[in-house]
Order: sequence, then C-alpha cells, then structure tokens
Amino acid sequence: MRVTCFATLVCAVLLGPVSGAPYHTGGSTPLLPEQQARLDRHAEHLSLGINTDWLATAKIDPELFTRAVDLIATGSEKGTINGALLYVDRLEQITMPVGIGYRIVDPERRGVEYSTLYEVHDLTGVLVTSLLAVGAISTGRIKADGRVESYLPQMAGSKVGGLTVEQLLRHESGLSADFPAGQIIRSREELLAQLSAWPTEPDPAKAEPSPADWILLGLILESVEQRPFRELAQEGFIDYLQLQTAAWGIQPDKRFTLAPGGKTPLFRHMAWGDPRDSFAQVLGTPSPHWGLTMSADDFSTVVRLLMALSVANQGVAWKDAPPASRLVIAPPEGHYNYAFRTGEYGTTSFGWDSEWGTSVWILPEKLGFVLLMTNDDHPTGETGKSLALRREAIGLLVQSLDAKWSATGVDSPGSAADASPPSKPTSPPGTP
Repeated sequence: MRVTCFATLVCAVLLGPVSGAPYHTGGSTPLLPEQQARLDRHAEHLSLGINTDWLATAKIDPELFTRAVDLIATGSEKGTINGALLYVDRLEQITMPVGIGYRIVDPERRGVEYSTLYEVHDLTGVLVTSLLAVGAISTGRIKADGRVESYLPQMAGSKVGGLTVEQLLRHESGLSADFPAGQIIRSREELLAQLSAWPTEPDPAKAEPSPADWILLGLILESVEQRPFRELAQEGFIDYLQLQTAAWGIQPDKRFTLAPGGKTPLFRHMAWGDPRDSFAQVLGTPSPHWGLTMSADDFSTVVRLLMALSVANQGVAWKDAPPASRLVIAPPEGHYNYAFRTGEYGTTSFGWDSEWGTSVWILPEKLGFVLLMTNDDHPTGETGKSLALRREAIGLLVQSLDAKWSATGVDSPGSAADASPPSKPTSPPGTP
C-alpha cells in the first residue's frame, strides 16, 4: 500500500526537496549506485514519488527508468524542455506521477509537482471529442458512414459536406492541419462557411490530424444532441469518469498548480490558465479540439479504462469490432483508429504525441502505459522543441515495461486493493 511514503510526500509538497541532499526514494529496495546517482544529481529538481518498492512491484526496470528521468531533468536544466510530469504504470494503480523541472520559467521558475495541471491541447480532441462521437455512434445517434452534410445541412454540396464521420475520426478527411491558416473568424456562421470552402482531398494513405476534424465532430454532436458542447463534455466525459481536476480554460483557484502554455497571458506576474481559443469564443462553448486542463491522476483514469478495453478486445478484427472497440484496436490499414495513432511501440500500442508537449502511449501487451505531460510552448509559443527528447525518453520508458507483469491478487502495491475505487466507471464513455 502507499501509506509507507505518505509522510515523505506531505513533506515534499509542503517543503519541497532539500537542495544538495540525496534523492530519497522512500522504498526499501535499493537502487544500484549509478541509478541512485542519476536521481541525486537532480534531487532539487525532482518531486518525491519515485518509490523503489513500487517500481519493483510494477516490474519497471530501474535502469531504464532512471535513465529517462536523467534525460528529462538534464533537458530541463539545459532549457530543451521546461519540465515534465512523468507517469509510468501498469493496468492497476501502483506508482504515482513524478514532477521533473519547472512548470513555469517566466517570469520566475516554479517546480513541477505530482499534482500540477497541464493544458493537454490537441489531446482534448483525442480524449473528449472522439470518445463522445464514438459514444453517439454506439447508440445509433450518429452513423460512422454518415456524411457531414447529413448533420450540418449548411455544408450540403461542398467537399467537406461529403466527408464521413469515420474519415474525421481517422483523420482521413484531407483537411489541412493549419486550419484556419490565420483567417479571422467572427461567428459560428463564418466558421461553417470557412469549413465548407476549405479545400480537401481525402486520402487514407496521407492521414493527418487537423483541428477541423474535431471541430466538425463537435458541431455534429451539438446538432444531434441539441445541446452545447460544454454540457456534452462535462456530462459525458468529466462527470461520467468522475475526474477531479479536468476543466476547460481558466481555473482561478487552480492557478498556483497550473503549467501554462505559450498562449497563456501573465496576470500580475502570475501565470493564469486562459487558452486564447478563438474557436471557443466563436462557438460560445469549449472548443472540441483543445483547451482541456487536467492532472496526471485524472489522465491515468482515462488511460486505464482504455487499456482495460483494449485488453478485452485482443484478437478482435477491425471489421467485427463495435464502435467503442475501434478506439483501442488497430485498423488493417492506416495509422489511426477512431481516436489514436496506432502501432508506434508494438502492434497493439496506441497513443499520441502532442505538438505542444504531452505524450501518452498505451501498451496493452505490457499491461502498462507511459504518460509525459509538459508545456513545450511556454513561454514563447514555439512548439515542437522538445519532441526529440520526449520520444527518446518515451522509448526508454516503454522498454522499462518489458518484464512480464500480472496482478498479484494480494494486499500489496499492484493489488486490487490499490486499484481505482469500485464506484469509478469500468468502461470508457460510449462502451456498451
């Protein structure tokens, strides 16, 4: 159980790490000297949360794990990455998030903690909009092969109107990733007109995620449900999954734990979470493609449910799979299922590397996942500068889960006693 390190965690949160002191893992399983040295080098830039007993129970290779932590911490010190919230775990709740480096670097540096909230940007579309759309397909309110113009008659006769819902979900719409390419949109009517006129050449071999895919899915959901996207997302995602920290946009009471992005303004020299999302202003509701903030704990709740669904669907063919299963299994061709990119780290793996920082990869064959949350675009708005470092770190962490693992069935880290409470949903939104 996790109580062994509770006092240590309380001290870490209240006092922070002690400069110059060795890093205290809180576990009874010793690391090798060179592994401990990697943590000691960065002790003042790491939150507590690395417990060697939990690593052993989860069968996470400490050599590869500490190398990844060292890589991220060194990158933070060099300015390649501001910092990160790292979470590596199995299907059951064993370990906990680890903060590395800084959540803000301007106007001053403030460290990442295990409770830090991150804007997950385009993962909003992946985690929320795609899941809600698949839920509507599962209940027959939307058809996967239904055309956009069937739900948005304003687009009748246009190329975009002829696209199918499945093409949007699998990013095979041919809509460019830079929509709206700097064009000013002042109203919902202008947005629909711009989308209708936007050039598109659907090609499954050239699938590319576009904000327009998720925006169209959000507009379709609003049209079908006759409710604003804000309500649909709150009820069908945040409330359904009982998420404690997830929200859109500015959270004044959470600003002291927020890792802002490059588009977040400074208010009285303090960073506030206010994604300047023109689409949200036009729609009068959260945008279906970005703006969600959440903690690693909440993120892992979603991940574990998706992983459990994936494990339950091992061996199910795409053509035979119900809509919800197509969130987690790989199609026979193409690189995207109904939400995620597939096959990057093994045939059953699925996940996402956000341009703005956060990466998540779910590994059903290993009964594990890797989550790395960061605000790559803070404070300049420049994106992608940490992508190579993130991918190298994730590669190490994926390998760290190579050891075969299964639930122990006893009251110890990794047992059912440490799993999510029974009152939590046991399946993602849209699962029959």
